[in-house]
Amino acid sequence: IILHAVPKLDLLFRLLPAVYRGAHLSHPRVSWSRAQRVRISASDLVRTEVDGEPTACGDVEFGIVPRAISVIV
Repeated sequence: IILHAVPKLDLLFRLLPAVYRGAHLSHPRVSWSRAQRVRISASDLVRTEVDGEPTACGDVEFGIVPRAISVIV
């Protein structure tokens, strides 16, 4: 999910409530895609969030590791 520049009031009153309803992917400032591996290259530090933890990085690669964890529901 990529969140493009969103005015703070729009973020607070429209986008964040939409996240809790599961409706945020239709917001015009949100784009998303599916992939097994994603590489981000940036000349400046980019603020990211990984598994709920904020990070800042220049170049980073994310990947899916099949069967890395077991989930029991």
